[in-house]
Amino acid sequence: MVETFLNDEIGTETLQIEGYKIERKDRNAINYGGGVIAYIRNSVCHQRRIDLEISSIESLWIEIKFPNTNSILIGIFYRPPSSFQSWIDSAEKEIDKASAENKEIILLGDFNINFSHINHTVVGNQKWKDCINLYGLQQIVHKPTRVTDKCATTIDHIYTTDVDHIIEVKVPSYAVSDHYPVCVTRKLNPKISKMEHLSIEYRSFKQFDKNKFIENLTNTPFYLIESIGDVDEAANYWYNLFLSTLDKHAPKKIKRVKKYPTTRVVDF
Repeated sequence: MVETFLNDEIGTETLQIEGYKIERKDRNAINYGGGVIAYIRNSVCHQRRIDLEISSIESLWIEIKFPNTNSILIGIFYRPPSSFQSWIDSAEKEIDKASAENKEIILLGDFNINFSHINHTVVGNQKWKDCINLYGLQQIVHKPTRVTDKCATTIDHIYTTDVDHIIEVKVPSYAVSDHYPVCVTRKLNPKISKMEHLSIEYRSFKQFDKNKFIENLTNTPFYLIESIGDVDEAANYWYNLFLSTLDKHAPKKIKRVKKYPTTRVVDF
């Protein structure tokens, strides 16, 4: 979250949500406002990367670590509308240090640059576009994130170096302010030990005889359903009759199989 308006007079314990750890960076200035904060689920292994952060801008870096696969770097940013050139210079230094680690990078936050209609004639806009292109970052939010009676702009962004790892991006049309939340779901293919197995339940059609199965179904007393007045009970009765017949011709069995890498969904 950005624009937290927090300062050192507000303790982290007052912001606590059960099951989550807080990382925050308040505005380092006399001016009121700004600030960024992240809530990270306790089960997610992570490390705050203060070494990537420059104190002059409101940014927060977190390294998310997953078992048996590469970690990713997540940067959360807030750019005040009044700043531009110096902010981009500082942000580029942070991104450059992060990029040097050759890890996947995801950037999120309020950049106050309208990607719905980015003006390439404005030097600052072009400089930021050149920066993200240089480091292979792609902006993946394509719907307005701030909507007022007068305009709709896309100023809250998500950037990624690996678009193929992204499953879904959403901008829900509700908010407690004039900004909509931006949400991203990323996939992960963890490496799993070749010796690991799992058990699956399946139906064996090895001895299945289609003609005998149909004959058996024909002799099943489905007509008894007509005496059942409740629709749900009738459907359940039919289902059980059908399954009992199917079990005779294609019985359920349990088998141990190798566990291959699967896709997991992770939220941040």
